[in-house]
Amino acid sequence: MRHRPDADGASRGAVKAEPHLPVLPRPGGADLGRVAQLVTRYGVASHAVPMEAPNDGRRRMRRWVVAVALLGLCWSCASSGQAWSAAATLQAAATATAHATSFTIVLEGVEVTYQAPDRVEQVEHGQASASSSSSGGTASTSGPYAETITKVFIGDHYYEGDSPTGQTPTFSVSQRCASDTNAAQYVLGILGAMATSGDIRASGGGFSFQIPKGSAVSFPLSGTATVAAGYVKTINLNPGAGAAPAISIGSIDAAPPVTAPPLATPATMSCSDNATGAGTVPASTSLLPTGR
Repeated sequence: MRHRPDADGASRGAVKAEPHLPVLPRPGGADLGRVAQLVTRYGVASHAVPMEAPNDGRRRMRRWVVAVALLGLCWSCASSGQAWSAAATLQAAATATAHATSFTIVLEGVEVTYQAPDRVEQVEHGQASASSSSSGGTASTSGPYAETITKVFIGDHYYEGDSPTGQTPTFSVSQRCASDTNAAQYVLGILGAMATSGDIRASGGGFSFQIPKGSAVSFPLSGTATVAAGYVKTINLNPGAGAAPAISIGSIDAAPPVTAPPLATPATMSCSDNATGAGTVPASTSLLPTGR
């Protein structure tokens, strides 16, 4: 005798049986709606694995290709933006430093104070020796000993004095010649060339640059520079002919004043086209313009 099944699919007095799972149609096109209906009706979400429609794979591939192309374009734009940002940062810092009212410069064996527009004190530390002869004609040499040469450039006047380090120098003063250049002018020339250089890249914590030969510098230069608080802090030139050692710039707009020595003996100097400097300074600084 059969029992009439209840609404839940089980017969009275009989063990409840699992509903028969229908064969799901192959997903695709209109069949996707049928799959959803069957899952809802029979609760077979754990048995049905959703699949893509036949055209979805091609659409996804097209989207992937477009995404890769956009990614490459964004990377290119980012790289160009970074290069532009590096150049703009160093150019702005070089311009600001060159237009400062004053600053100090320190490099190996040389200390410089610059007061715009035309006051410079340059102190060079080096070695010197002295020679003498006796009444009998015998020559003798003493030294070497530490010597300091101080050069002061104010307008069209040039002051120079030298003495053993620690002693007060005796100064002479003369009309400044066109070839009487100094380290401050040299650094200002580099800063001016940096401000217009188109070959600047970010490098580590600073910037690498290349400067062609021109009116600002007498030979091509390349190296690295660092920036702090919107000003150029250091300049390191790559080794090579005419390359100077590391240059540190500080005391922006706060350097001490540059004044003329209180006592100076007038001297008549002949101007020449070649600046030769005076005294003996370290070889690393001998390539810098240092006066007569």
